[in-house]
Amino acid sequence: MKATFNKSNIMKSAWSMFKAGKSYRKHIYTFAECLKLAWTEERKKVVKMNRLNQLREIMPERAYNPISLNYLSDTLVNYYANNTFNND
Repeated sequence: MKATFNKSNIMKSAWSMFKAGKSYRKHIYTFAECLKLAWTEERKKVVKMNRLNQLREIMPERAYNPISLNYLSDTLVNYYANNTFNND
């Protein structure tokens, strides 16, 4: 699977870091360093999305609905019968 990077967001992120004067201790980052940090963040996002997609392929029913409460439907209907709370 080929990774796709959003280059527009990378450049926006790098420019916002540079304009804000991002620094580490007393060192203020240059634009090249800000661009490297933006690329690193984007790579992390792509790796995270790839892992999530792999999990969805392995477990498709759990990836979209991790918790199913269908087994409680009968008990909840009986608990709130006639739209009243039984205070049990």
